[in-house]
Amino acid sequence: MPQKLWAQKECVDALGGIKVTASMVCAGPLDLTQIAGVGMGDSGGPLLVDIDGVPTVIAVASHGKFAPTGPFHVTKPNQPTIFIRVDKFIDWIDAVRDGIAEQHRAMRTIAGDGEADFHGDGGLATAAQLRYPGGVTVDTQGSFVIADTLNHRIRRIDSNGTITTVAGIGGQAYGGDGGQATDAQLSGPMGVTLDLEGNIVFTDTGNHRIRRIDAKGTITTIAGSGTSGFDGDGRPATAARLDSPAGVAVDAKGHIVFADMGNHRIRRIDAKGIITTVAGSGVGGFSGDGRPAAAAQLKVPSGVAVDANGNIIIADTLNHRVRRVSPAGVITTVAGIGKAGFGGDGETATAAQLNTPFGVAVEAGGNILVADTLNNRIRRVDVDGTIATIAGDDESGFDGNGGPPSCAQLYQPHGIMTDTRGNVAFADTLNNRIRQFSLLDS
Repeated sequence: MPQKLWAQKECVDALGGIKVTASMVCAGPLDLTQIAGVGMGDSGGPLLVDIDGVPTVIAVASHGKFAPTGPFHVTKPNQPTIFIRVDKFIDWIDAVRDGIAEQHRAMRTIAGDGEADFHGDGGLATAAQLRYPGGVTVDTQGSFVIADTLNHRIRRIDSNGTITTVAGIGGQAYGGDGGQATDAQLSGPMGVTLDLEGNIVFTDTGNHRIRRIDAKGTITTIAGSGTSGFDGDGRPATAARLDSPAGVAVDAKGHIVFADMGNHRIRRIDAKGIITTVAGSGVGGFSGDGRPAAAAQLKVPSGVAVDANGNIIIADTLNHRVRRVSPAGVITTVAGIGKAGFGGDGETATAAQLNTPFGVAVEAGGNILVADTLNNRIRRVDVDGTIATIAGDDESGFDGNGGPPSCAQLYQPHGIMTDTRGNVAFADTLNNRIRQFSLLDS
């Protein structure tokens, strides 16, 4: 529904008889933060004002809380009359447009108050407490799903901004398969994604398993016997041994791809539940570019994503690189020289320095996003191979909400995701928060 501000007569009365003309805009006590919700994919209605008695659309807000500041000259919701004069009404429209774009791109927190603890289920996610969250994704309803790692839980933020637990009772252990996920025990889950049916798939890292939560809330193991180690390729995934699985993704065929971190491998579970290795010989190191990925060496890979062409993107964490496995099975480096550090923005990504990247995601257009963890930055490798920082400055910490992402402070970001509308969400792990910004204006 359109969100209507004060009508002309009310403005005139409130302003002591001053007439509103086409060069003026009058806004009244409306909670402007409710124009749109907090979830990705939420859409808001048009914002109306009365101009000489004619209701006029001046803006449409979407994909995030709309709290007008700056060009709007509005500092708080529900305040007395706000009265703005501009030389031409088009100036006001431009200001609104630019302000919405700035607000949409700005860094913001969507979960976590910064304290490392467990609190807040049933309330606003921004007032809740997380403990070193490691992963985040978004479901088909626009709700965020979080791997709240050291709370040993999977949590969800709905489109109203309310947080709840969907898996885990909080104790670090294993249990609950076949029952309700909220009664199950998890151990340090790090990665989370959605399968093609909308089920939640996550890495139960300390239990050396991949688990799934279906639409009824029932939890099951889909990979891993629970014993740390390596075996099982070519056989049912539930009988295989894994070692500290971390990042997880689903490809267009519904195959589950995950970083078997302690085994220095990327593995895949097909539609029949059979597990195979797609990258990594099992020996921690660096080798193999330009050759079959299964014979290459990785070193503690922790993040994984799959692009629209079926390429598997890997955060090869302790090689300080991002690597790619083609559908033909050939591995190459797409970012990083292999030496920990920071450098190379604006240049070819293969000549840049990364520092312990933990997370990767792929935009709809093919650009790769990297959580450059110990550089406290989010970086992007575009399709022509150029790297740039898009979030985070040169210091660790927490700062910058409401401003440009490149000026914000992050503290060891891990899991990262993006949607088709250019929204980016990531686990700002040591800040105990999930944060979001957009790469697009609207």
